Amino acid sequence: MNEVKKRREAGLLERLERFAVKKYYTIRRGFLMTAIAVRNLAVGLPPLDQLRREVAFANMKGPQEEANQNDPLKDEVGHAEL
Repeated sequence: MNEVKKRREAGLLERLERFAVKKYYTIRRGFLMTAIAVRNLAVGLPPLDQLRREVAFANMKGPQEEANQNDPLKDEVGHAEL
């Protein structure tokens, strides 16, 4: 609950940094997934283990997002907007 309150009361620079990091990881994921798909079309599918590792690397979240996954409020119904 304190984390939610702290985010709401965050200053402009903090919010801008959070926004920039989130966008960086979104664009990074899109670029990596596109590169994987083009490579797969050009040379064929790699072994499934290698493909699984590449997709897991592309789906890597930012440091703040990983911490928020442990937030108990997300598990409760009706708190998705927080």
